[in-house]
Amino acid sequence: MEFKNIREGWLNYAKFLIKTLRWDPGMEPMVAERAKLCVECPELKTMDGKVDSLIGPHFPGGDKLPLGQCVQCGCVFPMLIFAPDKKCPLKKW
Repeated sequence: MEFKNIREGWLNYAKFLIKTLRWDPGMEPMVAERAKLCVECPELKTMDGKVDSLIGPHFPGGDKLPLGQCVQCGCVFPMLIFAPDKKCPLKKW
């Protein structure tokens, strides 16, 4: 994964968590769709195996995001879904 994607993913995730920063609300549909696909993917390995293990960002429907890692690309989840230029190695998004 390129450093640019890592940086953007973490920065956008931090902005999302701390609403006082300039979070681009236009990214929300992209992030929500990616989150849905990743959470359902068997390649996402969560820290404790529970999908609702991370208290953090909530999307429409009240879903909590897990803290984990994608086995395919090695990215940390959920930060990887916040990098606009990041591509899923399984071509899911």
